[in-house]
Amino acid sequence: MGTQENLQTAREAYDAYTNGDIAALVATWAPGVTFHVPGRSVLAGTFQGQDDVLAFLQRIAERSGNTIRLDVHDVVASDDHVVVLCRQSGERNGRTVDMPAAHVWHTDENGKLNEVWFLVEDQGLMDEFWA
Repeated sequence: MGTQENLQTAREAYDAYTNGDIAALVATWAPGVTFHVPGRSVLAGTFQGQDDVLAFLQRIAERSGNTIRLDVHDVVASDDHVVVLCRQSGERNGRTVDMPAAHVWHTDENGKLNEVWFLVEDQGLMDEFWA
């Protein structure tokens, strides 16, 4: 797929996440979607397939009391990649986190979001937040 299609798919995915529309979110993913979550927290790791990724997102919601928010600043794309620049914020056990992040996506031949690497400004702080 092309740049414009990839931009549209990413925007649809992040709008769906923000609105809690799981069906619309999953519709933007390839069947074998993979999340690479860096760090040393209990949430770090690689999550593969829609069911595994949905379980990961559920764990984030539960551990944060459903306070995690993504504020998209910009979305840039090419024929094979999408980069979402955003702020991630949330609260957990009296702690708060609010920092810039970049989500680097690879898209598949059908224009679906296939694989993502999450990068944050301060990985140590993020690990402490989830501890």
